[in-house]
Amino acid sequence: MKLADICDVLADFAPLRLQENYDNAGLLLGPPDRDIRGIICAHDCTEEVLQEALSLGANLIIVHHPLIFKPLKKITSSNHVERMVEKLIEHKIALYSTHTTLDNCLYGGNGRTAEKLGLKGLSILRKQSEGLLKLHTYCPQANSESILNALFEAGAGHIGDYSECSFKAPGNGSFRAGVGTTPHVGEIDRRHHEDEDKLEVILEKHQQSKILKALFKAHPYEEVAYDLVELENENLLRGSGIVGEFENPMSPDAFLQLVADVLRQPNLRFNAKPNKNIQKVAICGGSGDFLTPDALASSVDVFITGDIGYHRFLDLNDELFLVDPGHYESEQFVAEVIHEHLSQKFANFAVHLASPGSPVQYL
Repeated sequence: MKLADICDVLADFAPLRLQENYDNAGLLLGPPDRDIRGIICAHDCTEEVLQEALSLGANLIIVHHPLIFKPLKKITSSNHVERMVEKLIEHKIALYSTHTTLDNCLYGGNGRTAEKLGLKGLSILRKQSEGLLKLHTYCPQANSESILNALFEAGAGHIGDYSECSFKAPGNGSFRAGVGTTPHVGEIDRRHHEDEDKLEVILEKHQQSKILKALFKAHPYEEVAYDLVELENENLLRGSGIVGEFENPMSPDAFLQLVADVLRQPNLRFNAKPNKNIQKVAICGGSGDFLTPDALASSVDVFITGDIGYHRFLDLNDELFLVDPGHYESEQFVAEVIHEHLSQKFANFAVHLASPGSPVQYL
């Protein structure tokens, strides 16, 4: 399998346009036309992961954190990044990072953590308000359903947890076919009127090329009339952090024990426990302090994230229950999500999940 084909599947699952402007997600190392023999999914590109890839015969490592985050001015083995890049090149192993492209998807690492905790009714904490388009097209009424089916198959028509969303309105269109054309209906050089349907569907910008290709293939007209309109609507599936609720509220102590068990982290850091049960929970894996205002505005009972500073705990002691399991621990299921998705897409291909591990150790 070509590396480019795997990159296309990853970019469709976690679109590269979703990455934050400080990030460096996507293909980091390796020519797109390289033949891939096996894949290993990991949280970070470490020496242990590299050795595991070599032992499994995998020549593509897919990680959450990008190994190359800042520009490299030299490769002299003077630090971890330079040494790993040198070894990856030496062994001809490609490297791909999902990072914030997957962080900003509803069912990425945050979604998996929420599911493992038992949260329901998941939604994005800070939704994106860009990246959506509305497609308008016009077609003979007899072709409406087949065209809609083609658009839905290509990925259009998603609004939150609803799929195959569209709008259809009847009307009458006209055209005159020029000399040298082969019109589906009507005659050359004579105005033709046709009972048509106007179809409307929503799509994401990264899907535009694929969906237009599906439209042109399914549409019977030689020249397809369509419009693409940029929307300012919030994207219900894209953004930072996640919110969910327990069906049955639990005490703060029971909640902390659940988090410790699910995240395999007995050394939780937290501020003053609230005098009420926990039901509504916000989660942001990794460093999510920037979402604290959103958690407050969403009236959640607790916010789980990593890398919380001392003064943040202090400042919000009476306003928001904060729980910090650690950077790695709060996003540890990302590699599992990638592995599961690729295993479903490439059922007969070797996709491995690296042994878990954090660079931070505890007593």
